[in-house]
Amino acid sequence: MLTRFQRRFWEIPEGDNDMADGKINVVKVFDAEEVAASGSATSNALSLNLYKPDGYFSVQVEITGDGTATLSYTLSNNDKDYLVPTGASEIIAGLTKTSGPSGDGKNMYKFATGEPMLAKYIKFVLTETGTSESVTATVWLAMA
Repeated sequence: MLTRFQRRFWEIPEGDNDMADGKINVVKVFDAEEVAASGSATSNALSLNLYKPDGYFSVQVEITGDGTATLSYTLSNNDKDYLVPTGASEIIAGLTKTSGPSGDGKNMYKFATGEPMLAKYIKFVLTETGTSESVTATVWLAMA
């Protein structure tokens, strides 16, 4: 018998009652979104039940501009009230155009263990924290 990981790795479905579809879904949540100094931008809501994630999340980020950014998220079960879950942490803070292994503002980040908690909807929040310059970001969310 295959484990859930093996089924997911080989994209073998488990059955009709399994939420995971064995695929990695990628959604662009920000597309060259410019945020003014000390400002923030919030993504459109993503209905997570459309993607059937099995609890694995990462983001790929591309930063330009002279500001510094933080990427975080909010959750909702009613698509009306978006809240920062108790105990939630930022996905990544201190993002700049020189972040990442190549110093080019490009990198991938995983969510903290156990995050995000179970919810139907998610929004991402990009905040410029350097207070003097704008920042521009493109962000892709991967879910499995």
